[in-house]
Amino acid sequence: MKTNIQSIHFDASEQLQAFIEKKTAKLERFFDEIDTVEVTLKVVKPETAMNKQADVKVLVKNADDKTRFRFYNNQATRYMTYQIDNIEVRRADLSYIPEDANVTGTVTCEGQPMQGVVVSDGEHVTKTDAEGRYYLQSDLETTSHVFITIPSGYEMTGRKNNIAPAFFAALKNTETVQICDFQLKKVDQTNYTILTMADSHVLKGAANFGSTNDRSLFMNEFLPKWKSYANECLAKGPVYGIHLGDMTQQAYWKKKVSILGYTYTYDNYTLANYCSDLKSSPVPIFSVMGNHDHDIPKSGTFGEDEQHLARKSFTSAVGPAYYSFEIGTEHYIVLDNVVIINSDSGTNNYNDNTATGYKVKIDSKQLQWLKDDVAQIDQSKIKGVVI
Repeated sequence: MKTNIQSIHFDASEQLQAFIEKKTAKLERFFDEIDTVEVTLKVVKPETAMNKQADVKVLVKNADDKTRFRFYNNQATRYMTYQIDNIEVRRADLSYIPEDANVTGTVTCEGQPMQGVVVSDGEHVTKTDAEGRYYLQSDLETTSHVFITIPSGYEMTGRKNNIAPAFFAALKNTETVQICDFQLKKVDQTNYTILTMADSHVLKGAANFGSTNDRSLFMNEFLPKWKSYANECLAKGPVYGIHLGDMTQQAYWKKKVSILGYTYTYDNYTLANYCSDLKSSPVPIFSVMGNHDHDIPKSGTFGEDEQHLARKSFTSAVGPAYYSFEIGTEHYIVLDNVVIINSDSGTNNYNDNTATGYKVKIDSKQLQWLKDDVAQIDQSKIKGVVI
């Protein structure tokens, strides 16, 4: 990115030019398709202490004549909105983001900043400041999401991936700063209900267990009962769903068919199908990984520091593999207690000396996150921990 500075009716000092270049260079952290920034400095009449004018023009790569890059400054929040055409691209206060931060954003409730909300990327744990801001330096090679711990007495305003409360945002492996905001709403959780399900194992008839209509049973028999009971409980107070794992089965995500000597592979029943099938649930659903919801290595083994690869399909379709949230006086912690070793994800390996199947274990990265998460619990509000 180039910065061109033109001063009209006066000579810009080297110090002023260096200041402008430092500030405009930060734009590239938020939008990486900028080609040139043109800054025009003017002295306007009448002569006063504030008679200086600066115009900034941003030229975007591969843009047509209709494309415009616009700035709107909100003095109340010190946030600036960047837009291309009518699409909002980024929000940020350039002067308030640390140089080493690559993930940032705000947590608000009804437009007001929320201080002290716990935010994490699964490795680092921080809290929002007085203006609701957070900053993280995430390892984007291994990190899939940024997420908040929903505080007691609050809910998210929307859903993610059809079913989950919108407490997380997916991250990309990019050099630009990623800005992820979260919106909360207040709710009375004095009398709340948790509905759980587990081991639905929808295979869409692809298995050899004599099941040919399991998805139909899930959709037409189980789901109506789930919805009916959830609506009954909603009449008494807030209701939250939790799927405790094995919503699918990795071995049957794909199906192979041979036709005229050619083998074709297509999606059979995936984790994305699970999210889609439950989108009509009247209550949001938190999801927990089961051993059958993991990816397996195509060859060889996964080491303990490679478990993000075993979670790739889950994190892409469903959400983070481990996280926490609060409801009423309880702090809930969701963990992935499976370390995938090789392609036999259905075999529980109790012998640490044999590299087969999977181990019931919390990997070291997740364990450190767990310690940091628990350390943030406000014991004046939270009376119990549910794992």
